[in-house]
Amino acid sequence: LLRLVVTTASIGVCYSMSQSTIILFILNELNLKPALFGLALTIQGSGAIIGALVAPKLSTKFGRSRVMAICIFLSSLLILLQGLSPNIYVYIALAFIASFTITNWNILLMATYQSVIPGHLFGRIHGTRRTLVWGLMPFGSLLGGFIAQGGLRLPLLIGGAIATVIALLSFRFLLHVGESAAKEALENE
Repeated sequence: LLRLVVTTASIGVCYSMSQSTIILFILNELNLKPALFGLALTIQGSGAIIGALVAPKLSTKFGRSRVMAICIFLSSLLILLQGLSPNIYVYIALAFIASFTITNWNILLMATYQSVIPGHLFGRIHGTRRTLVWGLMPFGSLLGGFIAQGGLRLPLLIGGAIATVIALLSFRFLLHVGESAAKEALENE
């Protein structure tokens, strides 16, 4: 449980770093007209909606752990690739896929926590976990703002690169955490 929280918190900080100046990146670097910003976010958000709809099916077909590990890796790599986007069209396509993968990760992560944490302790442990993960994210945003002074692509490149390394280092662990949680839940029934 601790390693899962540390992995999630670390990657969350990197994601916050990468997104801290995203509006400036999209408008100033990729030259999106401000009037189209909402449309760009809508397209990106539709990836999350589709991800939410198919997460249970992917988990059933390929296994929760496998989908979690692949999705957090892909999501991290896609942030790095977004920083390399030559234009708004490539960026939006990458952001659409990234929102699909991170939504799958989040849904399956919550299911894993529900399997791992005993019911009578769930509120306390989950509250502490959320405080740690979400409490550290503003520091990532602050760091991203400082990094962006060197260029608006840098928060995406640095945050995405660090998150990708963390996801790779955690890949083997993540391949087993969901299945072991599911087995534990079955044994406790």
